[in-house]
Amino acid sequence: MGFWWTISQPNYWVPLMIVALLHMPLFILLDRLQQGLEGVPVSREIAVRIGPPFIHALLALGFIALVHPYQFGRAGEAGFVQSLHAGARPVSDLFNLAFVLSVSLPWLPVLGNYRGIVTSLQIAVLGAVLLHWWHPELSIDFFPPASTLVGLIALSIGLHLLGRELGERLGRRLDGVFETEGWANLIEASLDFLLQGAVLLRYGLYLGEQLPS
Repeated sequence: MGFWWTISQPNYWVPLMIVALLHMPLFILLDRLQQGLEGVPVSREIAVRIGPPFIHALLALGFIALVHPYQFGRAGEAGFVQSLHAGARPVSDLFNLAFVLSVSLPWLPVLGNYRGIVTSLQIAVLGAVLLHWWHPELSIDFFPPASTLVGLIALSIGLHLLGRELGERLGRRLDGVFETEGWANLIEASLDFLLQGAVLLRYGLYLGEQLPS
């Protein structure tokens, strides 16, 4: 299955859009929670530091659960739950990994400035781990050739910059209409995730090509 065929399938783009849109209500709820904890400094600090990576991990895992195995171009094969069962691993293991990645990746030099790359890398790692649990008997090359890797990084950065520009422009308009602040960050987060779907699918299809037909 090719890139354009797979990305045009509702089994891929509908979950991608749903998870992208969920960024806004979840982060709005987190903001409300932080405001409600103004009088409890310790709890508010926990919410500020743990809340965002928790939401990112939850959304990343949700996306993987919804698009597996379509992200590898393998429609009709074992789904998310079956793959976890085949690897005898609980879903909590995958969520813990997602959370650790959400916390650690933004701290890496340079990488933390590009939320799109962080998103793509986090979900790519989760997908690769799930694929390994799904086919532990296979020797899969998880690192693509240099030319492919450079292309994926360039695409991810380009889409991130596009999402940031569109998010800032639309956010300013909405802030003016509703006389609020912060719409730019919410819209950028959703657009970033949505646009990075192309990078995730490119990498997923690279992995899927190594699976037996």
